[in-house]
Amino acid sequence: MMKFYCFLCFIMLPLIAIGQLDTIRGVTITFTPEMGAEIIAEAQLVGGGLITTGEITMQESTVYNMAVTIEDEQGDLTNQILQVASSYQLFYELTEEVVAEQIAYLDMDSLGLPLGLKVRLTSNCTQDGDISGNFVIAFNELDMKSDTSTIQDGETLFRLSWPITVVDDPEAPDCENEEEVIDRVTLTFAPTEGGDTVVAVASDPDGPGPQDLVVEDIELNESAAYQLSIQLENTLEGEDITEVIMEEDEDHLFLFSFDEDLFDDPDGDGNLDNRSDPVNYLDQDENSLPVGFSTMWTTACTMDNNITGTFRTVLKHQPDIKTNISGLNDGGTDLDIMWSVVVVDDPEAPECENEEEVIDRVTLTFAPAEGGDTVVAVASDPDGPGPQDLVVEDIDLIQSTTYQLSIKVENTIEGEDISEEIAEEDEEHQFYFAWTEQLFSDPTGDGNIDSRDGPVNYLDFDENALPVGLSTSWTTVEGMQSGTFRVALKHQPDMKSSSSSFDDGGTDIDIVWNINSIVTSAYESDSPVIRAWPNPATDYLNVRSLDNETLRDAATIFDNLGRIVLEINPLSEPINVSDLSSGTYYIRMMSQPTQISKFVVLD
Repeated sequence: MMKFYCFLCFIMLPLIAIGQLDTIRGVTITFTPEMGAEIIAEAQLVGGGLITTGEITMQESTVYNMAVTIEDEQGDLTNQILQVASSYQLFYELTEEVVAEQIAYLDMDSLGLPLGLKVRLTSNCTQDGDISGNFVIAFNELDMKSDTSTIQDGETLFRLSWPITVVDDPEAPDCENEEEVIDRVTLTFAPTEGGDTVVAVASDPDGPGPQDLVVEDIELNESAAYQLSIQLENTLEGEDITEVIMEEDEDHLFLFSFDEDLFDDPDGDGNLDNRSDPVNYLDQDENSLPVGFSTMWTTACTMDNNITGTFRTVLKHQPDIKTNISGLNDGGTDLDIMWSVVVVDDPEAPECENEEEVIDRVTLTFAPAEGGDTVVAVASDPDGPGPQDLVVEDIDLIQSTTYQLSIKVENTIEGEDISEEIAEEDEEHQFYFAWTEQLFSDPTGDGNIDSRDGPVNYLDFDENALPVGLSTSWTTVEGMQSGTFRVALKHQPDMKSSSSSFDDGGTDIDIVWNINSIVTSAYESDSPVIRAWPNPATDYLNVRSLDNETLRDAATIFDNLGRIVLEINPLSEPINVSDLSSGTYYIRMMSQPTQISKFVVLD
């Protein structure tokens, strides 16, 4: 039995306001057809309860307006009920085959929820035989009425049931929308730019018989646009069901779901679980709503390997309920088929656009806005996708200092500067950040990975005025000692927007750096602070602590792009820099507990 609920609600007032409900003496339901005689269903108080009498007999394919009257010793309670409408509900249950469509409510309470004293129902087409079932009405008292209340909620004050029969009319026209037998479904993928058409068939050799459905696989070329056409047949009767459904397209809708990796367009995984998700419909009904006999699909680039997945097609029958938001749970289901799909790699095809790049080195360069030592921290993976672990250097910043952070992304294996590609495709990329709260006074908070609205001071923007993140600004807080700093690069083709977040798109980078300590200045640190001379240097560079002590720990020299140009371990004086080109460089020492960088110019 399919349950149809009609709601009748009352605000919480003393029971005397609508009469003593435990002394209800009668319930009358009047069914008024558009043409013909009224039908009366009654229940009367007998002994200690309400007893129904007779049965309800309806004509097939007939619309009935239904009115409910509840009486106590004083008479009709309708006016009292209309005044107090938010603590009670009147529910209806009807055998599924009895009604052609869901009950329509004709009155509402003050909250805009269905009241149910007046409703409309349509009896079903009998298809050459009477239909019998049950008509149930239940009156419940609820603590709180809502649009999700059900017949199981609250306390039932009465529950009444009548037998109901929908009588076959031999003179009536054949039933519209009588369920068709569909034993063959053909998907035809026609490439829009030439090539072989792909046809896949799902067939049931004996229709409703015991034999299983046979579904052929679908094999599509990579990076190809296809127009999909669907044909439905009843081969047992020689009928083209496609034509029948197209004549009733305002009542029908195809919905689709698919594995995300199969298609570049539409993106996502289909509109079965969310009607608003994209599907490229090419046909519409008379109400400008999609149908789905014709759709457009562009397969993904395979990146040198076949892509396998599933493709589900569902045809919904939604008479009088199809709208721009109706979905899988609305109406009946005429077909539901799962297909296997292979997107085949083409060795001759051009390389995939936006193919995932190998990133084995990320450099953060913090440049003080008011001068001073630039801080460089590198995360590197020596063998790229190989087994070696990522090596992430620590970051040491000066408290109460504003820095401009620049991020450089590289594939050192191929000698590629990925930062340039990100800048060229900035409308598809965005860096997100998270950090230990109170590391920075500006921006405040802990970043925008957990919440898109978290403040970050972006200095670069794409053509749509949306942030990118290769350049940002940070001001350290006074007195902060340590924490973590997380940098994530998201790839969001065709989905980056003012509301897109860390959860959208693919992840190209996600690295956590340690910030071990933040000191007030290099000269106040307990660690030895270096001095380098001559500055500018030509062939050799001397490095000592401020108290002229010789330093023996490791040293690394970076250029102004953050690339390591020279490593010395252990340090020995003087350092030969004659092979370095003229420019600006930075030297970093490993002196516990802090790494120290010193600005050096080579002439």
